[in-house]
Amino acid sequence: MTKYMEKHPNWKGLVEEEPSEEQLRDVLASFDLFLYCGHGSGTKFLPSIEVQRMECRALALLFGCSSGKLVQYGKKVEPHGVAYSYLLAGSPGVLGALCVVTDVDTDLITQAFLDTWLSGNVDLLSSLVKARKVAKSPFNAAACIFYGLPSISLLS
Repeated sequence: MTKYMEKHPNWKGLVEEEPSEEQLRDVLASFDLFLYCGHGSGTKFLPSIEVQRMECRALALLFGCSSGKLVQYGKKVEPHGVAYSYLLAGSPGVLGALCVVTDVDTDLITQAFLDTWLSGNVDLLSSLVKARKVAKSPFNAAACIFYGLPSISLLS
């Protein structure tokens, strides 16, 4: 993803550098879009309980293994996962993966999604559907899901 990010010099962010908890809090509270490409969902940098406690303005695009997975902790307890933490904090939506996915397919899907959605011609969910088609594995494609309001338009 490094080469892809270099094509977008106006984007603010970190590449191949671990963010601090404070940096993540600032991004989630101040920007319209948060893109995470890495292992898991980024909770090693900002735990999900801390996400819940803050005001989150950003749409969260979590391109990592199991970033959209929900876990059931008992028969009478609602399932929970990082995606719900973002929604509880006020994020308009969360894109994530339901299970372990390969990095090659994840990078392909991420790039195709961003290229399509950021063109401004296609809505978020249609962009995700189109991006899934570039995956080499149908399992990786099917793992990418969205929680939130599907009517989210291109953020400025």
